[in-house]
Amino acid sequence: SDEIRFIPMPAIKVFHQCSLRWYSTGCVPAQFLQSRQVNLVKPHKVMDSRIHVKDLRPISVMSIWWRIFSAAWAKDEQTRNWTQRHLHEQVSHGKNALGCEALMDILQDRFANSQDGCITSLDWSQAFDSMRPMVTTQAMQRINFAPQFATLLQKVWTQQVRFIQYEGHTHDKVLQAG
Repeated sequence: SDEIRFIPMPAIKVFHQCSLRWYSTGCVPAQFLQSRQVNLVKPHKVMDSRIHVKDLRPISVMSIWWRIFSAAWAKDEQTRNWTQRHLHEQVSHGKNALGCEALMDILQDRFANSQDGCITSLDWSQAFDSMRPMVTTQAMQRINFAPQFATLLQKVWTQQVRFIQYEGHTHDKVLQAG
């Protein structure tokens, strides 16, 4: 994403104007619904120069414009206000927050020699593989977490179109959500 710094300022301003319209109307450009799915090979799963589809690791690559849009939303004043009101002060989030690895290091150090507690974790390795978009966005709306953005996410997640690629080749049929 280093190429973002070369986008001319007038283009950024037009994109901002478009973004405000999308946000207020709940419309999503078709390009935001499209993603490219590349499939990474798990080398230890290759047998006799073959690999089963279930042994590939799918990675979805969305438009750089979607990444700009969603990053801007995440830094928006409305989002910051919501997190200040609803997230406990001990929840690590936002700018300058420690990442999960750094937080686990701290917890591990505190509990390593303790008789008073334990550390448990959930395996989130496939959390997004089984996510139900309607349930997720309805939950976001129910807790009043940026309802307009939840509406946009719902469209992006439920109307998504994926172009499947493997070793530089794109399948001639696209996958559609739903």
